[in-house]
Amino acid sequence: MANIYPQRLPNDAPASEKKVIDALGKLPNSYTIFHGVNWLNLNPKAKQRVGETDLIILHPKYGILVVEIKGGGIRVEGGDWYSVDRYGDSHRLSRSPALQARGNLYLLKEKLETMRVISPAAFEQGLMGYAVWFPDIDKADATLPMDIDPALVLDGQSLYTPIEGIEMAFRKWRNHPTAELDKMQVAKIRQIVSPDTLLVPSLHLRLRQQEEELIELTSEQQHLFAMIQSNSRLLVSGGAGTGKTLLAIEDAKFQAGQGRKTLLLCFNKLLASYLTDSVSDEPNITAASFHNFANIFCTRVGIPFEAPADPAELTAFFTEMVPELLMQAASISGEKFDALIVDEAQDFLSDWWLALDELLAPAATFHCFHDANQAIFQKGWEPPFSGPTFGPLNVNCRNTSPIGEMARMLGKVNQDQKFRAVEGVEPTVIRYKVGPDIRQQVVALLQIWIEEGKVDPKNIVILSPFKRERSLLGVEKIGKWKIHDLLPGEEAEGITFATIHAFKGLEADAIIIADLDGSPWAMNPQSLYVAASRAKHLLAICSHESTDVA
Repeated sequence: MANIYPQRLPNDAPASEKKVIDALGKLPNSYTIFHGVNWLNLNPKAKQRVGETDLIILHPKYGILVVEIKGGGIRVEGGDWYSVDRYGDSHRLSRSPALQARGNLYLLKEKLETMRVISPAAFEQGLMGYAVWFPDIDKADATLPMDIDPALVLDGQSLYTPIEGIEMAFRKWRNHPTAELDKMQVAKIRQIVSPDTLLVPSLHLRLRQQEEELIELTSEQQHLFAMIQSNSRLLVSGGAGTGKTLLAIEDAKFQAGQGRKTLLLCFNKLLASYLTDSVSDEPNITAASFHNFANIFCTRVGIPFEAPADPAELTAFFTEMVPELLMQAASISGEKFDALIVDEAQDFLSDWWLALDELLAPAATFHCFHDANQAIFQKGWEPPFSGPTFGPLNVNCRNTSPIGEMARMLGKVNQDQKFRAVEGVEPTVIRYKVGPDIRQQVVALLQIWIEEGKVDPKNIVILSPFKRERSLLGVEKIGKWKIHDLLPGEEAEGITFATIHAFKGLEADAIIIADLDGSPWAMNPQSLYVAASRAKHLLAICSHESTDVA
């Protein structure tokens, strides 16, 4: 089955184009089809500055074919082209479909040569060409004008045998019998021609504009939460990207500002490091992960906190023994907190709440921020109290709409969300067979993001369901870019690597999800939802060709 981008046609797409796309789905997966590619020509001398290419067909062996689709009847009089609708009315076309396809071909040729994806020799060898498709006529019964070769015309019959017509058009342009596109060229062309990204004047400026929209929404959400600070106990729910972590931080600062000794907790270390940095200028706030806080608190009162050397005993220690040690330490210390704020509360076990309750002063504030769709560490989470509740927050202030919708689809999440940043770059799906294949395609992607789009490598994170030694992208370098481990409390030096579980609760401008190999661990919907929803502006998903993720 051919790879078609985008996979879902707009509802208002012409019926003729829907017929063609349905037919192209019968092609083998060596074909990549791009539909509805918008382009912008920045050359001030260009006669046409904006336009759209109906189809671009990519094949490593044959090359690139730019196709213009015209539905209905076709009539040519005196060199002028007309389309005839179902009511028999004629509509004059601005130029012939062949000339339109040729113009789009030369624009694409100029772009690929400028970016050094192909050389001029590729065009001379016949690795680039154009064709037209009239899905509602039979060319055997028509008299074609002289400006178009019959071999470059696909028709209604081609809907049933598309590979024959497409390969005929490719052969018509072929001047070199053995010329082909290599894997790197194919990967980079896929990135460049991906709908909504072709010839974008400045990717980094686009991301900056989106960031301003997201920051504005975050401010709105924080203002909203300030209105409900009077509730001493509160459960705040919301999907990924709705600002729960930022709201938890602002909540903790508010409590500390009221003179309350405040404890701000989460589960994973990387998020805890972020929380600690965010409140570092607030002496009345203690921020930590649950286990690190328990370690510090127990050690301070003289209770040994030593994880067992036997790996088989570690889980029981961290889930069962640690809360018991914390309860003992709370009893010995007598120290109390006036406010407890917990982010990603769905990661906390029921016994942990009992231990934390021992640390709270009478009438203490207790606020929990949670999202049941992100409960990747346990099943059947129960909140520490019954209410009151606020939410669900349903305005996404992290993800652009295309990324947010992809996250919902991967995670099988039915909760509706509104997106502050409606526009955005469509997520990229990279399909691979083996490690070298995925790395070649990721190099091409990084060249687009970093070299062409000016995205800072420090803002790019690779996420995997597996630890680095098991990941296909867990190598020391990808292309010329070194891959660093993302460690708590350390600033990124460049592109970083982390597991999905470790990165939970955090975000980055650009996320590459690796190693979706079809295994149950890798394809867990909640993990995929967490991973995809970490991306603010750019998202790529690396999926084995046997796995259908999008």
